[in-house]
Amino acid sequence: MDEPAGGDTLRQDQEQTEASRRLSGREAARQDPSAPAIAGYVLTSRLGAGAYGEVWKAWQQRTGKWVALKTFPRRHGVDWLLLQREVERLIKLDKHPNVVSLLDADLTGDLPYFAMELMEGGSLSRFVDPARRATPEQAARWAEQIGEALCYVHSKGILHCDLKPANVLLDDEGRVR
Repeated sequence: MDEPAGGDTLRQDQEQTEASRRLSGREAARQDPSAPAIAGYVLTSRLGAGAYGEVWKAWQQRTGKWVALKTFPRRHGVDWLLLQREVERLIKLDKHPNVVSLLDADLTGDLPYFAMELMEGGSLSRFVDPARRATPEQAARWAEQIGEALCYVHSKGILHCDLKPANVLLDDEGRVR
């Protein structure tokens, strides 16, 4: 591109604009028709479901980031005071490299939710399959990282009461979170 004269901003043509959208991930942010509507988010695919809610891959419109959005339909027997305390605890845990950070939360709306970092590497549950076992060296590194994370969490006065392979996630660098 040519240097703009007089400090004017260069404008992208349609092709460049579309390329920028593809590179930023915005192109992929299409609402799943079966997903609930949550202001400020585009829920694109369901990642999983548990006893109390669902987790969705979502595009956070305000920041332009992909997140994991956990929703809690009010029809389930959720203890809302307990959930509020969980969010308060998660706020304290944003400083450790092996703990997923809380990014946003709204427990007062029609569909309460909280948003956390999206871990694209999946969970350790996939390594329970004998055909996909991790090497002993990798398993030892993960065990050490889990131990460090638990020590950090416990130092904050928090107990993790549901530690299992499905709840241990992998980040894009292969570290457990």
